[in-house]
Formats: sequence, structure tokens, C-alpha cells
Amino acid sequence: MGSDKFRLAVSADGSTFFDGLSVDNANGIVDQPRLPRCKTCTNYDDHVGVGGAWT
Repeated sequence: MGSDKFRLAVSADGSTFFDGLSVDNANGIVDQPRLPRCKTCTNYDDHVGVGGAWT
């Protein structure tokens, strides 16, 4: 049987390839696995008072 995803593989140097885009055949979900992402959080004082400013 075939793979469970449609893949578009890319390479900067022509020898090492990675998935640039994939589509899951079962549910149609598109993924860009190398898309830049970040996750942030604060560890104190998340409260912003009325009329206050938070940066």
C-alpha cells in the first residue's frame, strides 16, 4: 500500500531532503513541519490592571 500522506520534499543542497508540506490523506489536514513556531510564557505577574499598560 502507499503512504498515508502526500508529501512535497525540498532540499537546499540537493542531497538532504525534508518535508516542506504534507497532506494527510485520511482527513485532509495540511502541515508545514518546518514552519517557524514559538511558544512563550511568563513566570510572574500576568495581571494587567484597569488603565495599566503591559509589555
